[in-house]
Amino acid sequence: MSDNTQQPGEVVVISQLPPPVHGSTLMTRLFLDVLDSQSVPWRLIDRRFSRTIGEVGRFSPRKVAEGLGLILRLGGVVARRRPRVVVLFATTRSFSFLVDWMLTELLRAFRVQVILYVHTVGFSALAQRGKDWRHAVRRLLGSAKAVVILSESLAWDVEAFIDGPADVIANTLPELPPTHGVKIPLDARNTVLFLSNLIPGKGHDDFIAVAATCLDARINAKFVLAGAASPSVAAEVNASIARSGWASNISYLGAVGAREKWALFATARAFVFPSTYPNEASPSVLLEAAACGVPIAAYPTGALVPRLAAAGAAYVVDSGNRELLAVAIQELFEAPQLGEQLAAKAQALFAESFSYSAYAASWSRLLGRFGVQSSAQENSD
Repeated sequence: MSDNTQQPGEVVVISQLPPPVHGSTLMTRLFLDVLDSQSVPWRLIDRRFSRTIGEVGRFSPRKVAEGLGLILRLGGVVARRRPRVVVLFATTRSFSFLVDWMLTELLRAFRVQVILYVHTVGFSALAQRGKDWRHAVRRLLGSAKAVVILSESLAWDVEAFIDGPADVIANTLPELPPTHGVKIPLDARNTVLFLSNLIPGKGHDDFIAVAATCLDARINAKFVLAGAASPSVAAEVNASIARSGWASNISYLGAVGAREKWALFATARAFVFPSTYPNEASPSVLLEAAACGVPIAAYPTGALVPRLAAAGAAYVVDSGNRELLAVAIQELFEAPQLGEQLAAKAQALFAESFSYSAYAASWSRLLGRFGVQSSAQENSD
């Protein structure tokens, strides 16, 4: 990280690192690692409104105070340091969006170049709330010299509000799983896995219902949920498992670390992605399942599932159709060759389109357009 002396070509990043752990915080860590690998000086301005997963999406007076404090901190940094460019991890939750908008107005006043890094969808939905919201969306997106999206299929949500096309930089993983490239026969596995923070729309309730349906059909499997949850949601999940009548075959592990996560993928016969989360874009957990060679059964939510489906790399059913999702899991158990085909195609797609080297190179090219070079590049010029 940069020290207190001004650095040539410094990049200021507005986002947050874990905790809490979710897609955007993990991608922030990865982005900063890429800057470090290229010897690009950076400074993080932490925009931590939610301290736990249970606080995500919930309004509180404390968040208002922290939002105002964030604006003041950014003003101080920009006035003192005059960064080459600011990379803002943009959000579409109502309160966070309004804070982002005020941040970009401040940066506009200081004539600072802005890159918006968009990990979600929802700008079009915000604009449909009325003319004031539409004005704010246009001002925020229009303040950027570049808008980075995760897939071409997400362009519809931003390009109506900007001049020219968005830049596409696909997500990647900060590390490859220990089993990457290792062939583990699927018929040696018996776990069906759900891995996500347990917030509304992510589908943990669908997963429990589907698990019970499969177990009623005598599928010989263990169904495992893992992910952070508030105490109240965790209690609801455990109560739902108990009511299912299959508490011996369905378990909730809570939040897991990296080692536990990779161990779960290594024993998974199928990974289930039953998300209907409205702001879903390109969740890293799907890339993790693909890299691990775990067959994916999913609802067509976000940008990544349709891409997997088009490559024949996932079993996709109608959104919210629990019956069809249960059928998909049963078929993966009854026809191991189907799972093997899905897993092989998913691993091939990951290797082709979601590598770390491609991600780092894309960011290097984009930052180069803003005059940002690594220290090694500057020393060789």
